Amino acid sequence: MPNSFGNKNFNECVFSLQQIDWERMPEVYDVTRNVLFQLADQKKLLLELAQSLETDNTLFSQCEADDFSDRLVLYADPRRRFSIRLNFRASTNHHQPHNHRASFAALILSGEYKHALYGRANWLTENGENLPSPQAIQDLSPIVVREETVGNMYCLHHSAFHSTTAAHNHVSLVIKGPAAKDRLLILDVLNQQGRWLYSRESIRSAATTQNLMTHDRLSSLLLRLARIL
Repeated sequence: MPNSFGNKNFNECVFSLQQIDWERMPEVYDVTRNVLFQLADQKKLLLELAQSLETDNTLFSQCEADDFSDRLVLYADPRRRFSIRLNFRASTNHHQPHNHRASFAALILSGEYKHALYGRANWLTENGENLPSPQAIQDLSPIVVREETVGNMYCLHHSAFHSTTAAHNHVSLVIKGPAAKDRLLILDVLNQQGRWLYSRESIRSAATTQNLMTHDRLSSLLLRLARIL
């Protein structure tokens, strides 16, 4: 841990995050809000943590890059209770409602995006194999649409569906809770199709669509992060 923040301060943040019951979203909000804004004030720290990925092979191996976003893991709890990440969301106008494998909290550091919330999808059975019908996907309609701008913070339960369309140079600081399931569901509204996205650790499918981060991609993200911070 870089000295610019101090081990004591960071340990206090870690301890508070370790105590969270991630099924109690008001509690998640209160604890993560405090930690996220505290970390966001430490811009030098965030950059140092991101730069340390160039030599920290353990954390680097947990970072991911795909067409939807790039995700840098700055800290991972040894017992997998949470992780602290930077999320670089891609610029897109294509709505793809999806849920998540884990609940999370996010604070917008740069850029903005339109955020549509769909709530819980009653037709989704987490343990089932059948994808929703084209009609079910077509009928899925948001219950909340809002703009997320710099300084906005929110928490989302893993069962909820949402979609985002990001502006250029979007970066979020994210605290991700423990995985509640081994896959998430992405819905392509335009083509009325759904697909499962499995975790790398999943033993149920070897065909994961999540991609490992490359060092070239990391270097590009670090330059972008330095300009933003």
